[in-house]
Amino acid sequence: MEGRKKIIKMESPSENDSVRQEDELVVKFKSELNELMPILFRVAYSMTRNYHDAEDLVQETILLAFRAFDKFDGRYFKAWIFTIMKNANMKRGRKKRPELLRDGDLSQVAQEFSSKSTETAAEDSLFVQAVRSAMNTLPHAMKVVIQFVDMDGLTYDETAAALNIPVGTVMSRLHRGRNRIKNNLINKGIGTKG
Repeated sequence: MEGRKKIIKMESPSENDSVRQEDELVVKFKSELNELMPILFRVAYSMTRNYHDAEDLVQETILLAFRAFDKFDGRYFKAWIFTIMKNANMKRGRKKRPELLRDGDLSQVAQEFSSKSTETAAEDSLFVQAVRSAMNTLPHAMKVVIQFVDMDGLTYDETAAALNIPVGTVMSRLHRGRNRIKNNLINKGIGTKG
């Protein structure tokens, strides 16, 4: 009987160690997250422009981040979690688009399409493709700032907080990135005014 007790006692610490490690992981995750909760919601709201969708996006981001937290390298938590949020939002957007066309007022969509001439729509499409192509030539740091500010609608302060960089750096990267895109378009003969 004593041999069985020893075996049980020997197995028990490893189980306790595992539970302690999980508890430490949860505590660390919560402490990292608590500082960011107010800005997480503001960024989510700026992405979704809807209170309930923002709440859902924050919850989804937290869940995805918690599931992946054991793989997180420990550096740049803000950038890591905001990247998760951005990707979750894009994934949600892709899922919603077909539903919007099925459930929404299709007459409004048709009216918007018919209001543009075929030539204007083609020019717009070519311009968007050219901008995307020009954006893909940018360094990652500039591309992320342009994505957050110009495409996701974040403020300079929100972008700075999300990337853990000063607001001045956001403004500088944004300015340089926009100029590179503009020059790329001009060089391709897709000039811009001003």
